[in-house]
Amino acid sequence: SHCKVTMSAPRVCVLGGGLSAVAAVEQLLDAPQKLEVHVFCDLYDPVEPKHSYGRALKPYVDYVPEFISSRGAEFATKLSQWESDGLVARAAEGAVVQIGKTVQPQPLRKERFRPEKGAMKLCRTLLERLAARPGASVRLRAEQPWALSAGGRAGGWDILLGEKGPQEHYQIILVAYDFCYRLTHVKAVRELLDSGLPSTVRLMGCFGELHAAKCLAITFSVDPPLGDTVPWDAALVHDMPALRWITRCRACETSVWQQPRNGEHWIALSTSEHSRARFGARWDKEQAGREMLEAFAQITRFDLATRKVRLVGNPY
Repeated sequence: SHCKVTMSAPRVCVLGGGLSAVAAVEQLLDAPQKLEVHVFCDLYDPVEPKHSYGRALKPYVDYVPEFISSRGAEFATKLSQWESDGLVARAAEGAVVQIGKTVQPQPLRKERFRPEKGAMKLCRTLLERLAARPGASVRLRAEQPWALSAGGRAGGWDILLGEKGPQEHYQIILVAYDFCYRLTHVKAVRELLDSGLPSTVRLMGCFGELHAAKCLAITFSVDPPLGDTVPWDAALVHDMPALRWITRCRACETSVWQQPRNGEHWIALSTSEHSRARFGARWDKEQAGREMLEAFAQITRFDLATRKVRLVGNPY
């Protein structure tokens, strides 16, 4: 007689709920070996202890792209399909420009799309579609991973869900977090990786190197809004180290950080060169933010004194 042994599918834990996680899950489902994939989506806003999915209490530029473009034919096809499905819309001509001290605004000649209902809604919809794919074994989890440890002789990783929650075992943990290079600012993920030391020391080292090369970012409101006095919504900036990319955020009801509601909100990122010269122990966040605001005012040609400008949180 023959004894048939049925092996369970390897379990994979995906940390993150953004476009990186969507791409990771899609690749895992296309793998030749069947996998059981658990996606912990709520990590998009981990520093708020009392959040609910879809309500962003703090701005995270890396998770919430205002514009999406393709670098190849495969993703261009996906964007066209998402447009047909009503998930994204083509950005207006001239919405994204390049600009600088001596460069007048010129449109960036590349097709771009905007998520119709925000990037969080787009990512959630895409993950739900993957979970509903016939034959797929994908679970979208709402629990918060609290601690992890190496799985000992069994290999893999044990993850504790919640401070006193159950423990689950995974063969693989995949950090598919859209702003992984800012992980030292992301309390939940940083503490999760800390809890796995010394087994996670090499991973922490990689993120540390990425973090050292980061750019600075600020989020701020302008009241009254600049409106049509700035005819574009995003710009790639040349010849100004304090600014490399700036974008105007569309109003979103679930983004409760967008206060005041009658104001206009912007996100600005510096060059890495500018960041390296300022970031470090006890760095002057107020001065760094002020320098970036002054550069923004210079680029957009408006007087800071004529409007109420407020930083949303500290530079990060």
